[in-house]
Amino acid sequence: MNEEKIHSEISHLLKNYLNSSGAPGAALAVMWQGKIICSMSEGAASLEKSIPMTTATLFGAGSISKTFTALAFLLLEREGFLSLDDPVSKYLPDVDQAVVFIGETVPKEKSPLLLRHLLSHSSGIPELGLVVSQFFRLCGVNTQGPYDLNDNKGLLPGASEAAKQRYLQPGEKFLYSNENYVLLAHIAELVTGQPFAEIIKTKILMPLGMTHSSIGYMESDPRNAVITGYVPALNPPLPVPLQIPVASYGPGGLVTTIDDLSKYLGFLLGSRQLAGEGISTYSKKLWKKVIPRNGSTGQFYGLGWYIQENDFSGPFIYHGGDILFSGGICAVLPEYGLGIVIGQNAGSTPILVDFTRDVFHLILGEEGLENRVSPPQSEMFSMNELSGVYTTYADVYTVEVYFRHGILILRVNIPGSESVSELPFAASSLSDSRAEFIAADFPIPPRRASCVFIRSESGEEIWLQYGDYLFRKNVSPENQPSVNP
Repeated sequence: MNEEKIHSEISHLLKNYLNSSGAPGAALAVMWQGKIICSMSEGAASLEKSIPMTTATLFGAGSISKTFTALAFLLLEREGFLSLDDPVSKYLPDVDQAVVFIGETVPKEKSPLLLRHLLSHSSGIPELGLVVSQFFRLCGVNTQGPYDLNDNKGLLPGASEAAKQRYLQPGEKFLYSNENYVLLAHIAELVTGQPFAEIIKTKILMPLGMTHSSIGYMESDPRNAVITGYVPALNPPLPVPLQIPVASYGPGGLVTTIDDLSKYLGFLLGSRQLAGEGISTYSKKLWKKVIPRNGSTGQFYGLGWYIQENDFSGPFIYHGGDILFSGGICAVLPEYGLGIVIGQNAGSTPILVDFTRDVFHLILGEEGLENRVSPPQSEMFSMNELSGVYTTYADVYTVEVYFRHGILILRVNIPGSESVSELPFAASSLSDSRAEFIAADFPIPPRRASCVFIRSESGEEIWLQYGDYLFRKNVSPENQPSVNP
């Protein structure tokens, strides 16, 4: 397929994607065998200002930032600042003191929490909502979460304290948690004596020539046009200016352009070097499978990257992200020397991952595509004693649980929104202390397609793991669902 035809067909895919996703605009670049074969944009960077999207438009990359944080830790290790096998307690002495484990078994001996556990989301620390709650505040929900936007000094020790409430031992389970990367950014600052934004700038951004990228964004920056995010499903769309809280620098602080991310893509695919070394030096750790992602067949997490095995003959390596309705994805097929970066004024969703796959299949054809495996079917049963109101740490998020016609329903209350999502689940397994349910209406489960209930040893609490979040409720007659299904 020639480049002109590739460009035309990707343009067609991009227009269809914007129509189906509702994103006002997007920009992308595709690299194949060491060359950018396609760079394009479509739609608006700002609707109310009539600013078109371009490959030079600044956008918040969200959790794509985790790939930069992970890479920075490999560089710090090479320079002798730390080891990935260092215990976190070496830098945060209290983090392994008085830890409470919520899993079905309480370990006789604690395993040390290591830096690599934070990098691979295998720390056992659930998503605590402490960082995400700040984004709700930036959207005007001022009662959400225990820390305000200017209380970063309070959030860091707060995250360390909350991280003592863990689902399982380190290394046993994948739990995607932004707080892992909050702690990592803080540790990087401790060992170098530099602000985290400066670490990423001097070790990655400047060496790769990413001169229009930074960790954090100041509104007064006299640089490129900046994306405006938009709250979905509102008419007219509600604009949300790009803002990056300091607490999110480690997990989601990157502000960049597609032109700059193309240079990062060049490094990931071997046409650029960092600290005198090519990607092969770093990919041995970054892209090595550390832990499987529950509920997703053939999917693993390395250090800052997802690794999907059953889509192509080689691994499909990627990370998406979003921050305040700005986001994108960075994905590579190293075996083919093929990669893509996308930025948009919308959140990163499974449909964006699907669009990325479509672009790769367009270029490669169906080569290497394997059959996906459907999850086993399960019988339904009810556990009415699980009904009630569950909350996360510091009551940041709330979920209601009840049964309807034998189906467990999670009623998810979205902060700042009048809408309420009701999610049906069917029973998968049951014991005296543990009950697992899977989503009742998904042939291939998405990220949050299962939930697990665990009774505490005292019998006074029931814990609910839903996706990467951990909720709990006290077992008492008054803690019943507030809805009457």
